[in-house]
Amino acid sequence: WTSHLMASSRPRRGHMALPQLLETVAKLLKDHVFVLTGAGISVAAGIPDFRGKGGIFSKSRPDWVSLPRGWSPDSLFHRDKFAGNPQPLISLAKHLSQIAAAVEGLPKIFELIEMLNTNHVLVHWATQNIDGLEARTAIDPDIITQLHGSLPVLPSDAPDTAWIEGLGRSVVFYGDYAATDERLHTATAASETLLLLGTSFKASTAASIAADYPGHRVLVSLQPMPLPPRRVPARPGALDLTLDMDVQVFAAEMLSRLTSAQSSNV
Repeated sequence: WTSHLMASSRPRRGHMALPQLLETVAKLLKDHVFVLTGAGISVAAGIPDFRGKGGIFSKSRPDWVSLPRGWSPDSLFHRDKFAGNPQPLISLAKHLSQIAAAVEGLPKIFELIEMLNTNHVLVHWATQNIDGLEARTAIDPDIITQLHGSLPVLPSDAPDTAWIEGLGRSVVFYGDYAATDERLHTATAASETLLLLGTSFKASTAASIAADYPGHRVLVSLQPMPLPPRRVPARPGALDLTLDMDVQVFAAEMLSRLTSAQSSNV
């Protein structure tokens, strides 16, 4: 594990020992939190990501989706490509739906997000994943934004026409109008900390949310990466904290610390 600290209001970098960093993050999670999740939390549930090693678009997974000649993986989520040839996305959606349906218990990272909600500090949860696992939590759907939409809920023997209609309605394609901007702006203004879990910032929406966030930013990702440069002034004392660790390990650490803090306050 490695950790990094930057006080965003001053252009100065430093380092914290991991226990101190984890304790600092635990304290931040006692105030209003905006959570943004990426593929890393679904990988923890056994659902492969798109571009990672062994992911859906890797050469080791040709059984998941066969891309037509001249298509890139991103072509799957262009509405004009889908209209001309829906079969690749239908194939992918069926595979993802089967794996998501087979997930029996949600990973600890979902337990942590639910604890934030129970503690009345979860302001909003924005997810980049389309597998719909967030719908299995007890969190009010009104404070959840599915940035990329979600897979349609269909029986396994549904005809392709149903998949075409369902995907066309429920998935956010490139270029689709995003009606979620106001909710995200409200979440940014109402929260003190942006908790980024298992995201790589390859999607422009996630990168924009992080770049336009003025408060504390906490990034947890197994793959070391920097936070996007801020495009807005940081609030006084705002921190940038990055933890290069598995989201499941992070969740266990936070659950332990937050539970201990609650017990000591009783």
